[in-house]
Amino acid sequence: MHPLQPFLAHHERGGGVGVGPCEAGPAHGERRPVVAWEARAGIDDADRPHVFDRFYRAIGTRALPGSGLGLAIVAKAADEHGGTTFVANAPHGGAIVGFDIPAP
Repeated sequence: MHPLQPFLAHHERGGGVGVGPCEAGPAHGERRPVVAWEARAGIDDADRPHVFDRFYRAIGTRALPGSGLGLAIVAKAADEHGGTTFVANAPHGGAIVGFDIPAP
């Protein structure tokens, strides 16, 4: 599972998807944050605490293809490498989902 797969599966035509180093994630000294973002409506406040739960599907995505495992897999991989995950809405729209892992 590629960390961008959940974004690629759900982004809208005309929007964008990207990945890169992050300054918005938690600051943990020698940790290396990575963020994925997409230019859509973002993630509802009620859904944010659950996006990394296995099989969780936000109400607005339940009619779309998918199993609700994508971000749960990302969270498990980050956790197994000593990392953490985070989610937020971008100031000008879209979602920011990321993880950080300790530097080697």
